[in-house]
Amino acid sequence: MQILQRSSGCEVKKDCYEVYALVPGLLREEVHLQSDPAGRLIVTGEPEQLDNPWGVIPFNKC
Repeated sequence: MQILQRSSGCEVKKDCYEVYALVPGLLREEVHLQSDPAGRLIVTGEPEQLDNPWGVIPFNKC
C-alpha cells in the first residue's frame, strides 16, 4: 500500500497531505480513506464480491 504525498496547495495553517492508497485486489471504489479526531489515517476496504479470486476480505486499518 502506498500512502502520503505532501500537498503544497493547502490553505490551512497546519500541514496537510493528499493521501493515495493502492490496495491489491480492490477497486478504487472499494477503498475508503478517513482520519479520526486525533488525525490518524484510517484505511477501510470493502470488496463488493466476498468470493473474489484474491481472497480479500473487509478490513479496517488505523
